[in-house]
Parts: sequence; C-alpha cells; structure tokens
Amino acid sequence: APCAAPRRPASPPPHPPVGALAEDADTVQRQDGDVDDEPPPPAPLTVKQIMRLSLEFCPIWFAANYLFNASLSMTSVASNTVLSTSSGLWTLLLSAWMRLDRLTPLKLLAVAVCIGGVSMVSFSDQEESTGRDTLLGDAMSLASAILYALYCSLLKKRIGDERALAGRMPMFFGFLGLVNFVVGAPIMALWPVTGIQRFGWPQSGSMWGFLLPNGLVGTVASDRLWLLALLLSTPLIATLGLAQTNVLALLWGRLFKSTVLPHVYLLG
Repeated sequence: APCAAPRRPASPPPHPPVGALAEDADTVQRQDGDVDDEPPPPAPLTVKQIMRLSLEFCPIWFAANYLFNASLSMTSVASNTVLSTSSGLWTLLLSAWMRLDRLTPLKLLAVAVCIGGVSMVSFSDQEESTGRDTLLGDAMSLASAILYALYCSLLKKRIGDERALAGRMPMFFGFLGLVNFVVGAPIMALWPVTGIQRFGWPQSGSMWGFLLPNGLVGTVASDRLWLLALLLSTPLIATLGLAQTNVLALLWGRLFKSTVLPHVYLLG
C-alpha cells in the first residue's frame, strides 16, 4: 500500500496585534467598572501645606508686584503694560523646561509677535519721552515680567490640578497677604525714618473711590480668576490672556487722557 503523506502540524492562529489586546482588555475593564475613564482626583491640600506654599511664593509675588507698580511712575501705563506681556516668552521657556507645555510653531509665532511689539514700544517710548528714568522704568517692567513667569510656572508645577485647591483658593491668597504684611510691615516702617518713602492716608474721597474698587476688582477678583485659569489650562494661555489689557491701556491713553501716540507705538 502506498505510504500516506505525513501530515503537517496545524499552524497556530495568528496573534492579534498588541493594540487590539489592549483595547479588548480596556473594553472588558470598562464594562466591569474596574477602571475609570478619568484619573482619580488629587488629595486636597491641607491648611499647613497651603501656608507653606504661600511662604514659598511670597518673595516672588512681592517682587513682581512691587517692580510692576514702581515702574508706573517711571514710564507710561501703555509701555508698562506692553512690556509686561513679554512674560509670555519667559513663561513658554520655563514651562517647556519644567515639562508643563510643549514648544510648537504656533506658540513660538505668538511669542515672536509679542516680542516684536515689546521692542517697538520700548524704542518708541525711549525716543518720545524726555524723562531720564524711562529706561529704568522699562527695565523694571521687564524684570517684573520675568518674575511673573517664574511665579506662574512654579505655581502650576506645585499645585497641578485645580481640585487640589477646591474651596481653599481664597485661603492661599489670604496666607499670601498675611505673610507679606507680617514680613513687610517692619521693613516698611523704616522707610519714613530713612526718607525712602513717605506714608499717608488718602486725602480725598475720590482717591478712596479709586483704591477700593481696584482692591476688590483689580486684586481679589482678578487674582482668583487668573489662578483658576492657570490651573484649568496652561501657564502660557493664562499669561497671554492678560495681554488683552493692552487694548484697554491704549484706549485709556488715547480717549480719556487725549494722549497722542506715535504710529510705531500703536503698531507695536
């Protein structure tokens, strides 16, 4: 009888791709309810942690705000505002270095446009102004922008998720103000003695009318909204969002104060 041909062993079924196995496992886990679609919320910060966070950011916050406000008396409001928007560059660089954001062509283009406007405004302010401290005021505004970028990026790095400050965001700013008062009050008490700066209460009701709304709207409400935007998005988005104040500063100088701005200034 002729010999039967040997049978070949049956080939094993082809292996499914790794991605299909992962998708199937993920589907089964989602159906069983073992895995959530979103990561678990972070543990809320304790009062001690919030106080320590305020202590860490107090020097940077104070220096950035002091330089910004001090430069207002040495340069124009519009120049101060536009120069402060250069913080977008420093925020982008620091965020990329801390791995909070990525460098993309669109972001680099937005920052380049901002830097071009800053340069045009700075040179225009130097040519048009006759004050001897204009360059110093511009330098103080630029230093304030760098410190703001450091403050913004580090705060996002340390807190991360807005749920870590759920319901305790006013506590963070409260501790920040308390630390500034306790540390800064003895130092400022020496200023009138040394002649650095004189202190006095507002002398008219109109001055109170400017200070109180500025404290409530320009400090309390705006800082809380800014911190919420920072934690919900990225430091760069929160920083470039503040650039919208340029429009209000230019409109104020042109309409209400009848200030004639040069074409290079407006283009910048």
